[in-house]
Parts: sequence; structure tokens; C-alpha cells
Amino acid sequence: MKVAAMEMGKRTKGNPTWELVKFPKQTGNKECGVYRMKFMKHLMEDPLMSTKYKLKELGEAGTYEDEELNDICLELVEYILDFINQGE
Repeated sequence: MKVAAMEMGKRTKGNPTWELVKFPKQTGNKECGVYRMKFMKHLMEDPLMSTKYKLKELGEAGTYEDEELNDICLELVEYILDFINQGE
């Protein structure tokens, strides 16, 4: 982090403070990629809400429901189909 800051011409003060983050637990063994997509989407959805608050909120959720995971899969399929159709 110090090297990156120096390359951007910024000074760093001390060492970063790391926090232990809780996030939704995956219940099965086949949904790993879907869980990651849902997690990333949740973090990116509201740019005005702090990442720290979003991570706390996700940790309190415990796990994603099947319906939430299915929604992510459907969004991905729609995105891929739109991408394919644009090439035609």
C-alpha cells in the first residue's frame, strides 16, 4: 500500500487498520461464483452508502436466500444474451 501511495505521489501515515469482516455464509458447495457475484453486486449497488456499513449489513444477513442467488443467475444470463445479440 505504501508503494502504491508513493507511485501516486501521496504520503502515508502509519500502517493501515485492518478489520475482520463477516459476510454471508455459503450453505452449499456449488454456488461459490454466484455468492461472489451477489456479494460484489451488493457492495456496488449504492455508491453513497459506505462500504463499511454494507459489510456490516451483509454480515448480519447470515446467508443469501435461494431466490437472491437465482436472481443473480438470471441477471447474468440476460447480460450474456444481450451481449450475444449485439454481435448479430
